[in-house]
Amino acid sequence: MAFSPFQSFDAGGVHQDEAFTVDMMVYCRSVLGSRCVLGNNTISWPLSDGNYTSMYQKIASLGGPIYFQTATAAKIGDWKATLDWAAGLGAGMVELPAGYDPNYPLADLSGCDARLEANRAL
Repeated sequence: MAFSPFQSFDAGGVHQDEAFTVDMMVYCRSVLGSRCVLGNNTISWPLSDGNYTSMYQKIASLGGPIYFQTATAAKIGDWKATLDWAAGLGAGMVELPAGYDPNYPLADLSGCDARLEANRAL
């Protein structure tokens, strides 16, 4: 399940409701257990500030299984750092952006893949 900081709207404007996001993560895990794969579909490096950082920390604290999808190729930033961060957070899989093939050396991807596979084994 892809999570982003929940935004609520009212007469006062737009508000981030991090508590709702966390509640939904916990609910998903309480109902589905390890069948609830927690993640986000816009990771990049450097990381987004604010609520994204705390949301990622909560995902890590709930443990695997964890997945991520990167931002688009134009927005991923440092793709090696993005993949290293995801593996370090405990992700077992990361979906790369379309068109990554010619830009990402296979040896670099293999090193990250080994870390992601090790996380899945946990």
